[in-house]
Amino acid sequence: MDKNLTEEEIVKLAAKAASKATMERLEKERQKEKETRYDRRLHNTKLLLRNYRMLAAYVEEAVYTPTPEDENAIDILDCMCSESWKTEDVEIESIKRSVARTHILMEHVTSMLELYHTFCDQSPRPEDRRRWRVISGVYIESPEKTFYQLSQEENCDTRTIQRDIKFATEKLSALFFGLDGLESRDDRQR
Repeated sequence: MDKNLTEEEIVKLAAKAASKATMERLEKERQKEKETRYDRRLHNTKLLLRNYRMLAAYVEEAVYTPTPEDENAIDILDCMCSESWKTEDVEIESIKRSVARTHILMEHVTSMLELYHTFCDQSPRPEDRRRWRVISGVYIESPEKTFYQLSQEENCDTRTIQRDIKFATEKLSALFFGLDGLESRDDRQR
């Protein structure tokens, strides 16, 4: 490097280096936020699946019948993924609002489960049809089936059942959350 740099050239080099460092830091933060958002959506997909039967019963047995509101399923799902989900506003929400939100959410989740079922049924791959049977057996049908029961029915190892659930949950996350649910762990690591 030339030792005879002018003060102006030094300032330009410093500004360029600072700008580059700032852009790299912002990109890392953006990537981290994207990963965190994906992780929250995947977590919420698992949570919705694990509680599907209970939430469906809740909607069915609720005394209050909701009327159409300004909210929609996507807004509610986004709210679940935000940090404000656990704020006082949500904790002290009225029962009517809770029933209405649960009703909207369950309509969306049920529709997306039906869509996934259709995709699996129409797939030429037998593992897709098995994945639907596994998701249905573990999360939707009553009584709930164990991994062992499903492995016996499907004539496979329980580890295959676990992999099927992982794969199907990622696909369902894309259906539940749209574009924001499309990214997979493999995509993030590339």
